[in-house]
Amino acid sequence: MTQAIAGRSSVASSAPDEAVAAWLPPFAAAVAARDVGAIVDLFAEDSWWRDLLAMSWNLRTLRGPQQMRTFLEDRTAASGIGEFRVWDEADPAFVDNGDGSGFVQVFLSFRTSVGRGLAVARLIEVEGRWKAHSLMTSLQELDGRELPVGLNRPKGERIPTRNWATRRREALEFKQDPDVVVLGAGHAGLAATAYLQLMGVSTLTLERNASVGDGWRNRYDSLVLHDPVWLDEMPFLPYPATWPQYLPKDLIADWFEVYVKALDLNVWTSTKLTSATYSPTDERWTVEVRRGDGTTHTLRPRHFVMATGLMTEPNIPTFEGRDDFTGTVIHTTEYVNGRDWEGKKAVVVGTANSGHDVAKDLCDHGAQVTMLQRSATYVMTQDGSKPFVDGPAYTATGPGVHIADLMQLAMPFGQMLAIAPELTRKMGELDRKTIEGLEGAGFRVEDGSVSGGLVGLGLGVGGGYLIDVGSAQYIIDGKIAVAHGEIRRFVPEGLELADGTVLEADIVVLATGFKNMRETVRKVLGDRVADACGPLWGLDEGHELNGMWRPTGHPNLWFSAGSFPYSRIYNRFLALQIAADLDGLR
Repeated sequence: MTQAIAGRSSVASSAPDEAVAAWLPPFAAAVAARDVGAIVDLFAEDSWWRDLLAMSWNLRTLRGPQQMRTFLEDRTAASGIGEFRVWDEADPAFVDNGDGSGFVQVFLSFRTSVGRGLAVARLIEVEGRWKAHSLMTSLQELDGRELPVGLNRPKGERIPTRNWATRRREALEFKQDPDVVVLGAGHAGLAATAYLQLMGVSTLTLERNASVGDGWRNRYDSLVLHDPVWLDEMPFLPYPATWPQYLPKDLIADWFEVYVKALDLNVWTSTKLTSATYSPTDERWTVEVRRGDGTTHTLRPRHFVMATGLMTEPNIPTFEGRDDFTGTVIHTTEYVNGRDWEGKKAVVVGTANSGHDVAKDLCDHGAQVTMLQRSATYVMTQDGSKPFVDGPAYTATGPGVHIADLMQLAMPFGQMLAIAPELTRKMGELDRKTIEGLEGAGFRVEDGSVSGGLVGLGLGVGGGYLIDVGSAQYIIDGKIAVAHGEIRRFVPEGLELADGTVLEADIVVLATGFKNMRETVRKVLGDRVADACGPLWGLDEGHELNGMWRPTGHPNLWFSAGSFPYSRIYNRFLALQIAADLDGLR
């Protein structure tokens, strides 16, 4: 997400070192003295403090002096937070909003009573004084569970007493119960597993498919990630420098297998979860599984992490007359390619990312394609507004993923929503040519004023927009037709719309989206657990995502979902909370 905020400092008056020298010493002294009034006085009136496990065992966002004061009075002394100093891996810098205003950004290190943290402060000048417009404080490591990377890289055995491969085979047998079971070996599940295992937490991940990566491998042939490699890296293992900027799904699938082997992650493939129940008495789960060889196993972990995807259960509406249709009806999850549909008539129902990918692929294979648009669609382009909204940090010339991720954390979700109208307006200007072309071809474009654009849709429902990678031009050029309306019923020759129009089709592809993860929970763990865990995704009153990487309404049940960058960034905090619980710190 773009790093710009509504700062009020001019470029000319903003020497980064001077700003930090004016703000940091009194802030560090006020924190050390537990002087809440003095701390709050160093923040602007409309300011944000995002705390990610540094002062409480939750993800929290505070807006304005009053919320900060209440939180700090309760948690400053209790957390032991202090020792703030400039982090030596990134220099303070002025960040220009593009209009001559901006803020000074400084990365800080600090300590708490349980571990080491990193912070990002964004400073603006208010009536001659430097104040924080926002501060993000994040716990990065627990004492005694430091990540074995960098200077902490293990030396290894020069002459091992036992063969490494033998030890790996024995470890995967899990003769003792793991502390954590993770359900799902997609990008979210593997990121969670990597953080947990590297923190020394015994973890077993269950994958229903025959091979790690099949969740991507089995999707439609033309699928390519819409985000660049710098945004979509997995934790601890960067992609090869020779890889393309946008990765095809099979390359990602193969990479997941490499990732598991390279990081020694414990994954059981071809494993079906048959039941999972929680005992509040001994605070453990009973997880029953059946493996591919037919054997059954009972696992008794303390914690259970669901990483089955934010939206994996297909949403397949029921339409009258479907059995009367003489053609083929499939959901996008069943679509492979358009090879068999050359010269045939195809209708794609739905106009978000998957619908456009499928429509373009069918057209490329010689089908006559009509997209059925039921409501206006928010549109951005991969080469226009998408790089702007991703920001310069996630590029080949950026500061590196770790620093870019800290910058991402420094923008609270609530602040993203606050700047969404202006952000959406700028994105629309960058994509104006494409949007006008689509509208001229009869495609209805939603301008973001209702949905909130990328920010509102992404944080609200996790999708429902279009990142154009070529299908828009097909519509503009008339290669893909567009129809509008609701489906009344199937008829033998195709779809009849509410106004009586009939769209003839040999194949109908339902790009009708997916159900929320909570419905997967209901299916896997039952109604009682699904109802107890509460909403999943969407912002709560405290401007954090419901149920994600944080305590839920059900004990020892965790959820990990979302995009590649969210999985890379936030699973660290999920793992820290679980490790802290096992260590008796929570």
